[in-house]
Amino acid sequence: MRPRIIDQEGRIWAISETAGVYIYDGDTWTQLGTADGLVSETVFDVHQTRDGSLWFATDQGVSRYTRP
Repeated sequence: MRPRIIDQEGRIWAISETAGVYIYDGDTWTQLGTADGLVSETVFDVHQTRDGSLWFATDQGVSRYTRP
């Protein structure tokens, strides 16, 4: 697991090449994977756009995450 970015809300996003994405909100780590909409759990990079969307580069393509 590698920390990659701190988002606009101050959460830490860490990626994994075997287990998807982890989010740390200051208290709790939460995991996101294919059940949460990622096209693959092999994640290489993450980028946040100005509108707050997060884009994940995976071995199966790109996934976009928007907070509900």
